[in-house]
Amino acid sequence: MGWLNGIDSNQCVPMPRTKPVVAAVDVFGCDDGTSQIIRNEMQLRVGDLYNRTAIRCRVRELRQRTRFALLDLTALQYPDSPSLIFITIDVVEQNEETWKWTDPPRAWHPFPPALSSFAEVTHLYHPKDTSFQSSIALRRVMEDTWPICVKALLEDYRSSQRAQAAAFLGWAPNETQVVDALLTAMADSDRTVRNNASRSLLPFCQHTKSREAIVRQVTRVIDLLHSPMTMDRNKAAAILLELIDAPTVRESIYCQAVPRLRAMAQLWQPGNALFAQLILAHLGVNPIPPYLIPLIFKARHQTIRLQTFLVQSVYRNKR
Repeated sequence: MGWLNGIDSNQCVPMPRTKPVVAAVDVFGCDDGTSQIIRNEMQLRVGDLYNRTAIRCRVRELRQRTRFALLDLTALQYPDSPSLIFITIDVVEQNEETWKWTDPPRAWHPFPPALSSFAEVTHLYHPKDTSFQSSIALRRVMEDTWPICVKALLEDYRSSQRAQAAAFLGWAPNETQVVDALLTAMADSDRTVRNNASRSLLPFCQHTKSREAIVRQVTRVIDLLHSPMTMDRNKAAAILLELIDAPTVRESIYCQAVPRLRAMAQLWQPGNALFAQLILAHLGVNPIPPYLIPLIFKARHQTIRLQTFLVQSVYRNKR
């Protein structure tokens, strides 16, 4: 039973401790039998203390002993609930067609010196964790340097530089070239680049000009929804939720993504599940769960910040 349908009686709510505990374990991309085998092999139980090193070692060992083409672990910890860790193991079997990312570029581009003092921004969550002063200063710098960042994002062979460029473009002017570059980067071979590009694209969904450009290329976003990586699916679903009012977007989601969203909605991990449930509710495919009613009428650009609220409310109701 998915976590959005309530917490199973066997899934006890852990009490706060000094170290974070495993709040939920999802295995995504395989049948129930394989999922249970992976859980047993990984020795993952809800309520256990989270040991990052040990768990990642088990993932590597299991990958070497099995037929899986991909076994990727994501552990999400929400700022307002630091005692909880949501674990997702994404599985791709060898007989499945894996996701095809674009080949990395081969060129090299120097980074704008004016951006060097803002390097720490690229490690923060866009843009709410950035101070007001830094945000204003960065927007002013980006008015002149965004073309260099676009070029670096699309042409630099160094994934670290592409990732920084993708993060900085979140503060760029509302230009078509910026939006097109971020959409292109959503198929980058590096997951950090994809993650930064998707997060930077979210604010552009609020502007009429850039919103229309994203809607015209919404297939790129839906493609990312089918990625085997948890963080890719999180960002793609967040962007689709921003665009859900557009008829063409609703039609595209309905034709291409409903089964995927239903699978995501059954997870315990809030990032995938919250956005999937909200999209399905907007489409009228699934009824609105009672605890989502306060969220469904909020401005959708706030949903990226509402995951922690939902985590807290679900656990609070079960105490």
